[in-house]
Amino acid sequence: MKEIKKIEKEMKEKEKEEIKGENDKEENIEKEELEDEKYKEENLEKEENECICPTMDISHNNNCMIKENLTTIDIKESDKEQNICSKHNSNIDYELINKSINDSISIKIPEIKDDYSNTQYFEKLKEEDWKDIISQIFNDWQLDDIIKVIKDYDFYYNKIFYIISNMGISNCISYPFLNKIVIAIIGISIERLDFGKINYIYNSLKYKIFQHSQDIHSYHVIIALIEAFYTIKEIVMKKFQQNVVNIIIIKNCEEKIDFIYSELKKNDLIKIFMHKNATFVIQYLFNKIDKIRQEEIFECAIKNINILISEKTGYFVLRKIIDIIPKNSKKSDELIKLIIEYENFQELLIDKNGNFLINNILKKTKNKFYYLILSKIKGSICKLAMNQYASYVIEELISVANKKQLKEIIKEINSSKEILFNNNYGNYVMQTLQNKINFMKSFSFNKYNNH
Repeated sequence: MKEIKKIEKEMKEKEKEEIKGENDKEENIEKEELEDEKYKEENLEKEENECICPTMDISHNNNCMIKENLTTIDIKESDKEQNICSKHNSNIDYELINKSINDSISIKIPEIKDDYSNTQYFEKLKEEDWKDIISQIFNDWQLDDIIKVIKDYDFYYNKIFYIISNMGISNCISYPFLNKIVIAIIGISIERLDFGKINYIYNSLKYKIFQHSQDIHSYHVIIALIEAFYTIKEIVMKKFQQNVVNIIIIKNCEEKIDFIYSELKKNDLIKIFMHKNATFVIQYLFNKIDKIRQEEIFECAIKNINILISEKTGYFVLRKIIDIIPKNSKKSDELIKLIIEYENFQELLIDKNGNFLINNILKKTKNKFYYLILSKIKGSICKLAMNQYASYVIEELISVANKKQLKEIIKEINSSKEILFNNNYGNYVMQTLQNKINFMKSFSFNKYNNH
């Protein structure tokens, strides 16, 4: 009996110890959790205190586009190790960026009550003042580094957009450094589906489209906006369900692209075609606008063919039109015939830009206009074959020729083949001709064997 009682006593003591151990364990867990929570709260409070940028006063409650608090983000050592060098092989000094984003952005921007675009103040600044402001804000960072941090960190993405907006989008895009940052913001906004920033940039510029399309720096931003609205439209059409909201987004994008076109058209299409900068904007619009607008462009090109074909900007426009104009359409044939029948056709072939126009025609139409082209160069094929630029056209002419047409070319150059073989450019023409003959022999041989 004593032994049994002893065993029972030991069992009870053991149970008490186990219960006590479990209670201690639970108390320790609760204690650790409380300490963790306290630690997190202290850290959070510390981060919030460290993160507020005292130099940038944000008091725009009516601003619906930048809702995020503009706070700095301390970048970890691991982020530095993952840093990719820029194209200029410069490592991003994140410590410097963190410091300068707080210290250097102490520039006093005048208070804005209704909006955060203060163009009047900045329009008065001279170029030297702009340089000083940019130096203060960006602390001589390399452009690739700025674009990288805008892309990788929300803080910089929002903060730099805020700064650019305060300066005035219209002012910034005319400056060669800032215009590239605006383009980067547009591109990153597409990736993030942040349409608010894109719309803000567009609304800042919409009534100055023609003016900015003529500027050597800002026309790139107009093209970026066209690309943005076209890309958004494509994304919504392909990846999202076609409900009422998305249909409105698609229509809205189309209307904005059309508005840009309309603003350019107001100032005479042919003048836009021939302008050294604006021509790139209108060319970029060609395959982004609807068929009715494209028809307007085709008609304008046909009516003004003599103006377009007289300068290199006109060559680029015609090349682009030929690329997008429907193959074998009446307008396509009419335009191509007008180009080939141009009185100084051979001058087009020897021009470093004009030769590409004729090459485009041959690539698109193959040998449809072969005899018309041949009639314009007959007797001059050898001479043209030895020209740096015209030789490309002769090579393309050989490439698209059928057996009968090839014989005509061989007949003309046969007496001068030695001269062509010894000429830098003529040699390439002769190689193309030999390859074409070999291909035709091989094709005929295979066809004979198959029969």
